[in-house]
Amino acid sequence: MAEISENTDFGRSQEDFFNEPSAQRPKYGTFDEFPRLRDPSYGNVMKSRTAFQMNYVATNPIGPPDLLYYGIYAGATSYQFTHNDFNPLLNHNDKDVDGYIGYYHYVNGLDHHNSFQTIQNYVFSVMGIERTQTDYHWKHGTSHGFSFDSGKKETVVTFCSYNIFDKSEFRLRNVITPISVSRKTVSIDTSFQIASNDSPKVNAWLSIHKVPQTIWDELRCSSLIRLFCQLDDPSKQLPGLVSLNEFVSVKEQAQGSISLLIKFLSKGYLTDSDSSYGVVTGCVNDLKILVKTNVYRNRLIDTLLRLCEIGPNGGFTSFAIDEINKINANGNWDYVILMLLKLPNSRNTTNEFIELIFNHLANNELFSTQSCLMLLEQVKFLISKNDYQSALKVSATTIKILPLDFECWFYLALCYTLEEDYEQALISMNSFPMSFTDASAILVSGVTDEYSGSFVRNFNNNNEPISEKTFLKYFPQPKKYINSLIDSDNPKVEGKMKNLWEDIFIFDPNARHPIMGNDFYQSPLVVKSAKETSLVDSNLIKLVGPNSTKIRLSAYSANCSGSSILDFTRKSTWGRSYDLLSFIVAQIGWDSTVLLKSKIFEDKQKEQKPGSREFEVNNQVKSSIRCESWLEKLFMVIIQDLKILISISSSEREQNHSALEWEVLGLLGWNVKYHLKASISSLITAVMGDSGSHGFNYFGSIQVLALYDEFVLSDVNDSQIDIFTNSYNKSLFTNKLILKQNEKVFQTFTKAVETELLPLDVILLIIIKMISWNLRWYQYVPNYLINTVLAKLSIVHSPEYIISKIKIVFEQNKNHNPNDRYRFLKFMRPSSTTEEAWQFDTEDTITTYIERIINRMGTIEN
Repeated sequence: MAEISENTDFGRSQEDFFNEPSAQRPKYGTFDEFPRLRDPSYGNVMKSRTAFQMNYVATNPIGPPDLLYYGIYAGATSYQFTHNDFNPLLNHNDKDVDGYIGYYHYVNGLDHHNSFQTIQNYVFSVMGIERTQTDYHWKHGTSHGFSFDSGKKETVVTFCSYNIFDKSEFRLRNVITPISVSRKTVSIDTSFQIASNDSPKVNAWLSIHKVPQTIWDELRCSSLIRLFCQLDDPSKQLPGLVSLNEFVSVKEQAQGSISLLIKFLSKGYLTDSDSSYGVVTGCVNDLKILVKTNVYRNRLIDTLLRLCEIGPNGGFTSFAIDEINKINANGNWDYVILMLLKLPNSRNTTNEFIELIFNHLANNELFSTQSCLMLLEQVKFLISKNDYQSALKVSATTIKILPLDFECWFYLALCYTLEEDYEQALISMNSFPMSFTDASAILVSGVTDEYSGSFVRNFNNNNEPISEKTFLKYFPQPKKYINSLIDSDNPKVEGKMKNLWEDIFIFDPNARHPIMGNDFYQSPLVVKSAKETSLVDSNLIKLVGPNSTKIRLSAYSANCSGSSILDFTRKSTWGRSYDLLSFIVAQIGWDSTVLLKSKIFEDKQKEQKPGSREFEVNNQVKSSIRCESWLEKLFMVIIQDLKILISISSSEREQNHSALEWEVLGLLGWNVKYHLKASISSLITAVMGDSGSHGFNYFGSIQVLALYDEFVLSDVNDSQIDIFTNSYNKSLFTNKLILKQNEKVFQTFTKAVETELLPLDVILLIIIKMISWNLRWYQYVPNYLINTVLAKLSIVHSPEYIISKIKIVFEQNKNHNPNDRYRFLKFMRPSSTTEEAWQFDTEDTITTYIERIINRMGTIEN
């Protein structure tokens, strides 16, 4: 492992940096504003990163988030060192760690625009270190949870950032040694290290100031990609993750971030490809060079699409296209431009979309990877225009170009389904190139999730998962103050909701964790008490609970450690196949589907009518065609889902479900496409039921916002190029596609969703709570779902209307009697019909925070 170390003074540039007025440097907050999780054993979290670099880069190419790790000396015999009520300290007699405790948090979105100086500024800000004209000292009031004079040992602070492109890790190490206890002055020794597995030799950078700018740009780009990839995918998040908004806080920063991504387009294949595409394949071009699909399907391009969507009017999209055209002389990046043209825009880009496909195919080789991917986008366009026959012909061509590509086969099967040729649809599904791999290590973004593992272990041992006192030490409340109120006698924390930031954790110990990672993001049934799970049908627990068959098979097909009931139908090839087969069942019924399966795979021989199709999967369907084992299993899973849903729906206890059971019924019903209105009713019943008891239903809220976007907001795009898929998160709106087969039925259903099932007031209430919940877990950037729903609502109604409506919803659901002595008893039980089910406290500041988000959306492109 190559490494470069520097143990000398960094020189004049560092002096100049720390002598700058504080107003000229970004402020990240103080020590007490950041999560500070305790490492079970000093250095254990650092070792996990080293193990990732040695063993797991191939399965997690974008790497873990940046890490701030600090070791504090507490004394080998001190109570603080020996006592840990959450996870017992491991190897505490090891002489190398004796007396030291490790604390850490993760961070994404730190812009390394000033090279190491930005990192140092972040480290010093978090640790509470200030510089005067003569020395460094601890900031007044800084509390690290230890006695400053306990042995006068040094504090070791390490910042780690993984470079996706170089497959190396940059580590900046500060050793802080006390000088004067009374004055709290310290000396700081700084060193750095760049360790890589790919380079067998030591790089020749003797000073950090001589590290090439390319390395810093790669670290910046890596940080930017991880920010959005992990922000928008809770399964990739680790507890203790802080998401900063430095890359997108103003127009100039957003444009700079876009330019940075475009600079690294040619290296995008190193940034991983979405698991929903299946195994990477490719096509040999006219120069006899194999061009793989991950050149165009990768996290870097996904991040570019995401960045361009932060402005609802298409300003960033136009900027990105102009930047790409500067390097697109040979049309090498036409596909990226094509994807950008599909994004929400204030103008109709349909003609540009069609012309780009035509010109590219006219001037480039048809049998090439890029041409094939552009044809797939044409298929989606034709489906949006209800021209299924033409879409089928184009899909058939893509199979000839990329015969091992899952996406090509998927759309061929979908086109057959839309053409009502269900026999050929099932035959096409049987030909899907599927791959299943059981991930050997239970990791999140390549590293061990220490917090979730200890939490679940304590829960399974019937212990309190984590004490309230320890929880608040690990996850202190964010303390970013409202600018206009900082100087007041009682400064108010931005974005706070007392119910979600305090009360819920007091009365429900099982809720003392974020919804993220492999454990907590799997299912709403994770770490629920025996009392709660006893109110859920045991068959439902088997179908939706942790480690259910569909969760495991989705994870195996995505080659990852876990999957979630919320998004398995779009994040894995098996899940997408589940989505498509349930589509067919919804169209023709289960009995007809099973009969057709039996006919296809068991009849001795069926001659196909000659000339019936320009392209058929098989000219002759024979008894030798074997139904693939994964497809057989898929049939079994779906029949079990439908069987249980029908059984419970027809039982006498229909109206006696708990909120948790309503939630599970809604999630399962929506995925398997069983009684869509009933599924929505189940979901909203669960969400409002938890709200009535002053709780928060995360899974139900996410699903409700997603389906609202699918039916009410997905057409809010002037171009109307593709109304059934989302280019960024890879969603296929299959339920919408089913109903669109009958426009009258679709319009009636959509109107019912918008006016009866999910009126605007309910959606805004869910958004308010979701934003505050995410902010409680240090997400200072709205995730994709929140961003896109708020942006589209602002287009449909106007930003001013939405802001006003949010304030009205807040007032309608606010506790107007804050001195109610029985408020905590109300939290512990559902509100009765005679008492007010309030959601907000008089001191809550969430509306001010959301108003700032909406105003920023409307002005960031200007």
